Amino acid sequence: MKKVLVIENDQVVLVLISHILSRQSYVVHATSDAFEADRLLQDGPYDAILLDLKMPHGGVELIRKIAERDPEMLKKVIVVTGAILETQAFADMPLHATIKKPFEVASLVEAVRRCVESSDRETEDRGPRTEDRAGGGS
Repeated sequence: MKKVLVIENDQVVLVLISHILSRQSYVVHATSDAFEADRLLQDGPYDAILLDLKMPHGGVELIRKIAERDPEMLKKVIVVTGAILETQAFADMPLHATIKKPFEVASLVEAVRRCVESSDRETEDRGPRTEDRAGGGS
């Protein structure tokens, strides 16, 4: 099953998105705290990450941490926000999508579906992971 992390400080929206995605057969992990989200991201891979920018302990800062730690993970980030002007700070980052609040359920589901499919294709394209890279031998 595909895993999705939902990071949203508004509990009503958090529960709504989690319920919508669970009904679409995704395994959903949800948090309203950027620190907790950072820990969850370090613990395991996600096929899609839905992130609200305006939240305690900083959605913006979390995107910067992701960019520093694993830039490829940015391709799995879907920003869900009412603060569209703040997304301009990330215009040069390869985020998967930006969804403006209030959002239509169909648009949200479609963005997650495309993100997960994109993630699947990248995994297939990479093939099996090996540690045998030029200059990186033991």
